[in-house]
Amino acid sequence: MPIPTKTIQIDGIACKERKTFFYNLKKYVFQCVIENQEAFFKNGLLNQYIHESIQQKQARDAYNKSVKNKINQKDRTEVQYKLQQPLYVQSLIKNKLFTLNAFGEKGVASLELWLQLFKTKTDINTSALTISTQETTVKIEPTQPNRIYKSENWIPFRLCKNKNGFYYNLDKTPQKLADFEARLKKNLETFILNTCEQELFKLDSLWLAITNLEALGEQLALNNQKKQVFKVEFECNYNLPDLFSLGQNVAYGNGVFIKHL
Repeated sequence: MPIPTKTIQIDGIACKERKTFFYNLKKYVFQCVIENQEAFFKNGLLNQYIHESIQQKQARDAYNKSVKNKINQKDRTEVQYKLQQPLYVQSLIKNKLFTLNAFGEKGVASLELWLQLFKTKTDINTSALTISTQETTVKIEPTQPNRIYKSENWIPFRLCKNKNGFYYNLDKTPQKLADFEARLKKNLETFILNTCEQELFKLDSLWLAITNLEALGEQLALNNQKKQVFKVEFECNYNLPDLFSLGQNVAYGNGVFIKHL
């Protein structure tokens, strides 16, 4: 099923340095949507589609914990996707410009509402900005030949360390060797099911293979936190958007993938 997408780029909001990008992202996007939750609700939307407050995240985590304690182990894989809060709008830096990328009807509507609020509810002089938009539709579906997608800032794990030439996922107890391909597949499944709302998507229909993986060291991922970043290329049997984000902290411009072939 085709889904609408919309990209907004703003020339005039500084994003050359990561810390500057984070500061302006929080000030003009995150703070804006949290302070105007009622406006989203009145339009049949949620501010969480772009960013959720600390209190909202705590409430969601508590609810998810209670639900997970009541379900059988065999059902966890299917249920985990339903418990995650879809992030329909992703932020990034594209061509050195402050960029917001929306997926699906809810994402596009949320992004359009944010733009209205940004122009009227923030202290920035929008007349000094150049705002460009691009709208399109994309079909998330199997395709032949396979497609190639690339990212230069993928963060697969919250905690990941190199020990004697091998990377370990430190989120696991005991620590386990990092399975990058399995993690990337899970990232992509979540993106298709949640962000793109492809309810007819079958998990077993997706195939992918990492064709190149290069560690880029620890880089600033959000606020003052550094995380292990990877340059990755993968081949996949699904047609995906020309621009999308996967992995950890995508709300902060990480894990940006582009369609290469």
